[in-house]
Amino acid sequence: MSDNDPGTPAPTPGITNSGNSCHIVPEDTIRILLATDNHIGYMERDPIRGQDSINTFKEILELAVKNEVDFILLAGDLFHENKPSRDSLYRTIALLREHTLGDKPVQVELLSDPDEGKASGFTCAHSPSISFFIDFQL
Repeated sequence: MSDNDPGTPAPTPGITNSGNSCHIVPEDTIRILLATDNHIGYMERDPIRGQDSINTFKEILELAVKNEVDFILLAGDLFHENKPSRDSLYRTIALLREHTLGDKPVQVELLSDPDEGKASGFTCAHSPSISFFIDFQL
């Protein structure tokens, strides 16, 4: 029991409470949240569904913070368009800053296939041994 509240059990290292169940999480466990094909900006001008994709992305980040994941794996398309709107970019960066900076900062690593979606005549300076790290500062 906790010293502050006799009816509340003290937190135990390696154990997380999720809803009505209790899960034992060993210290050497990597916690990954997987989300795919967010398509931020899809139907963003629609008055009813326009905020669905960005609200979903916000929920993903909130769940990651709540469950103290080690990293989020975003597979597939983050944006619906290859040139997202300024609003979609701004809101995405704002959410990343809000949920990845702070008391427990999360490093953001962006990886992509340099040949996918590339216009003919352009080259991409990319090496498989290089990771691109972005510091989102507005």
